[in-house]
Amino acid sequence: MRVILLLIFAVNLFAAQYTISFIGNTTFSKKRLYEELGFTQSWKDKLLRRPFKPKVDEKLLPTLQEELENFYQEQGFFDVHVDVLVQNNLAIFRIHEGKPIIVREISMTSNFPLHAPYKKNERFIIPKFTEFKKRVKKRLLAAGYCSYDFNPKAYVYKKQHAAYISIYLDKGRICKIGTITVHNLTRLKKRVILSHIFVQEGDEFNLTKIEESYKKLYSLEYFDQVRFDYTRKIQNSVFFDIYTKERQKRNIYRVGVGYESDQGAVASFNYRHLNFHGNQVTLNLKYSKIQREASLALFTPSVSIGPFMPDMVNKLGYYYDTYDAFTSRTYAYSLKFLREWYHWSYALALHVERTAITHASQCISDHTYTLIYPKVSLLWDRRNDKLFPTAGYYLLGSFESSIKSFSNANYAKATAEAGLYLSMGRGDLFARLRSGLIAKSGSLPPTKYFIAGGVKSNRAYGYRSIYALDSSCQIGGKYLLESTLEYRHPIKSFYGALFWDRSYVARSFSLANYRDGVGIGVLYPSAIGTMKAYFGIDPKHPSHSQLSLYIGAAF
Repeated sequence: MRVILLLIFAVNLFAAQYTISFIGNTTFSKKRLYEELGFTQSWKDKLLRRPFKPKVDEKLLPTLQEELENFYQEQGFFDVHVDVLVQNNLAIFRIHEGKPIIVREISMTSNFPLHAPYKKNERFIIPKFTEFKKRVKKRLLAAGYCSYDFNPKAYVYKKQHAAYISIYLDKGRICKIGTITVHNLTRLKKRVILSHIFVQEGDEFNLTKIEESYKKLYSLEYFDQVRFDYTRKIQNSVFFDIYTKERQKRNIYRVGVGYESDQGAVASFNYRHLNFHGNQVTLNLKYSKIQREASLALFTPSVSIGPFMPDMVNKLGYYYDTYDAFTSRTYAYSLKFLREWYHWSYALALHVERTAITHASQCISDHTYTLIYPKVSLLWDRRNDKLFPTAGYYLLGSFESSIKSFSNANYAKATAEAGLYLSMGRGDLFARLRSGLIAKSGSLPPTKYFIAGGVKSNRAYGYRSIYALDSSCQIGGKYLLESTLEYRHPIKSFYGALFWDRSYVARSFSLANYRDGVGIGVLYPSAIGTMKAYFGIDPKHPSHSQLSLYIGAAF
């Protein structure tokens, strides 16, 4: 119920302008009425506390009068009448509200949990009843019921100024997915679609899984458009149609220059061919003061390996990395298989690396390492959102071990992480625990040891600045234990945060030495990821403090 103010620019600029006001509005404030008519005060006027006096052209006064009457009727005032009084440069809307419609009785018959849209003797508000019907239908679909009998009625008696609400709901039986039909594929195989959605033929209808399937298909970047249609059904069986439009523009170039708290100034170049005979080719170049990368990757979706159909990634690359105590140059090839279900996913990889350690200091020596090792990662994810979760939990684990007969280093490395999101009042609490262990015999590249610090670790310290706390040289630890507590509170479209990070890094297992980081942060959820700014300080060592800027999910 808002007037489109662009109409103002379509009228004669020299026509009379009137400042508008209201009298007789006992139920709604002037501010509310201005908002309903589409008038909002600028931030500058709010800051300077200027009186709000919107002006309109005289030709718009009848339209505003009609809008006001429609608004009052929606709010239950069916007898409302609005007059316009014009005095000099002032147009006053005189409102005769009349008696509102009151809900006198509510009767509900339902085998599905419902909350009545009104309380007895409450004013009958039409949008509230409309929203109730939409919300119930969405809840039914989310619970798997698509063949329900839902009959909400509102009987309004104007003379008695009374409304009687009658609601009948029979949820029916849980629906199941019937046939799944994919339309308009040209290069891609149907199995690519089926292995990247979270519902299959015969599954119970689940609206949440369908919505996540939609996001997953878009994330593959093969399509300009994806549309799901599940309106066709016979009794309790839903026919699921997937309409796709494959990308016409397949060559994507990205060039970036920016700044990251962890790496400083960064320049990057990325080329992607998004549909090379059903595959994706990626060339990535990156340069910063401490890290450089040149890599070429081939992504092949839904490889037929029995019933599993994982995605496959072949990647060849060169990586240069500068640590405080040494420099590493690595030539690497990896073959990785990925598969994601609704709640869990895995990654199986084989890595071949040749790493040269140079410019080493203290107890680290220059050396060249050849490593061949498999790595497995598992994720159990029950978060309510992947980009900005506010409830749920996740469990993440990984394990890698060198193949001794092909490597000149022998080791096994395991990490585990758990995160929990809880609602606390208007805000949310996030708790995380991460641990790591390295068992080895013989020499091991220092890049494989655990190092803490940075926006994903301890936010009072710079990126990779916390080495083994029980060692006099700048080398990582064989044992890692990190914890995070963060409370986030909404402030309009932003979130304010308070956090506490603690890090243990050691060569031999001990909880005696640790580093703390406490501080504040500001978060802004956006379409490209959550923008984050944190400031942390170590309360026991105040000389250690850090301002961190980050985009994405750090935890």
